Amino acid sequence: MHTQHSIAARDAAAFKDFKNLPDEAFVRLPVVVLLDASSPATIWRKAKKGTFPAPVKLGEKSTGWNVGALRRHYSAIMEGAKHAPA
Repeated sequence: MHTQHSIAARDAAAFKDFKNLPDEAFVRLPVVVLLDASSPATIWRKAKKGTFPAPVKLGEKSTGWNVGALRRHYSAIMEGAKHAPA
């Protein structure tokens, strides 16, 4: 069983190394919060609304977001920003 400290350390490492994670990997909510600079409630609200990648149930008490889906989401945002009128 993991302690809160080891879980927080794992999430911090996943955020730090996000660019090196394979697209097939999953990250937990604390990493998504850091990536999006949004609150957990906002992440869940955007996912429910369909404006953010949907989470995947990984186990009975575990939910994660697919790294590839997050990358595609943020790439689309950046592409839209590049083509927005100045």
